Amino acid sequence: MCIRDRLSGERFESADRLAENYRLIDLGDSRVASQACHLIAVVPRDDLRFGYKLCIGKSTPLLLRMSIYDESGSPIEHNQFTKIEPIESARLTFQDDLTAGLEEGYEQVEIDGEPVEQPPIRQQRWTISALPVGYEVRSRSWRRNPVTGQYFEHIVVSDGLATASVFIEKRDTDATHQVTQPDQGMAVAARSVDAVSVTAIGDVPAATVEYLVEHTVPDPTESTGDSAGRQEAAVK
Repeated sequence: MCIRDRLSGERFESADRLAENYRLIDLGDSRVASQACHLIAVVPRDDLRFGYKLCIGKSTPLLLRMSIYDESGSPIEHNQFTKIEPIESARLTFQDDLTAGLEEGYEQVEIDGEPVEQPPIRQQRWTISALPVGYEVRSRSWRRNPVTGQYFEHIVVSDGLATASVFIEKRDTDATHQVTQPDQGMAVAARSVDAVSVTAIGDVPAATVEYLVEHTVPDPTESTGDSAGRQEAAVK
């Protein structure tokens, strides 16, 4: 049984890039959930990312345990398998359980994640003027806040292991500048620029999300005046 889904190997899909920002240290053998595994320390080269200690299965390359360490080397999160039972075959019954008891004629709708939209009125794009060392923009999109109805820009940055999101959204009131480091290693930073809220969140140190919000600015390649004119014309 897995404690939580943080043990997904997808976060290490760019392992070939790790040497640019981390040192990989062989720590020998260990055991997790009665399975033999190999210990590897992933040590950051600066304070802009966390460190990791991984235990990777020997018989199968399964991530059996992952510990995360802050900038001072103190542990902040542990994830591991507690029991592993091999099975020959499995049948998915989740969908059967969802539809049990429904009357005939129901419509099944599949939702593929959060929808990406384009705002009906052209809005000022924002950009990160200077990325933290080793990070790059992986994606950017417009989405709609289901609570406020406002459209916001979403920028995702990553160094191949650590990931952070930056959200830019118009607000009626200015938010105070704040930086927090909640449990489970997720840090949040926020500030306001001319009634626009800039928020960064990610499994990175507080210094990284603070750097991101401080360097998120209106895209200088766009003309603010022309953009405002287009918005006014669209409203009319």
